[in-house]
Amino acid sequence: MRNHYRIVPRYFFDLTNGEGTTIDAEGAVLDDLAAARDYAVRAARDVAGADIRDGREVSLGSFVAIRDEVGREVGRATFAEALRITC
Repeated sequence: MRNHYRIVPRYFFDLTNGEGTTIDAEGAVLDDLAAARDYAVRAARDVAGADIRDGREVSLGSFVAIRDEVGREVGRATFAEALRITC
């Protein structure tokens, strides 16, 4: 009987906004890049929501960058795309 192991990647999510960049040192183990992108969008919404609740300005140019285990940026979720804002 053979053991089949699947290596699941760890992704890191760095927040860049008007206050600078916050580096994620812990990361999260996720199935693939699509799951990491969903995670980044949720993180952007969480941060924007907290800023709104606290009365702080939200820049739609802020973003959550997705890094892989070797530190390469493999994607990003901007606040502009993560939030649904209509007039």
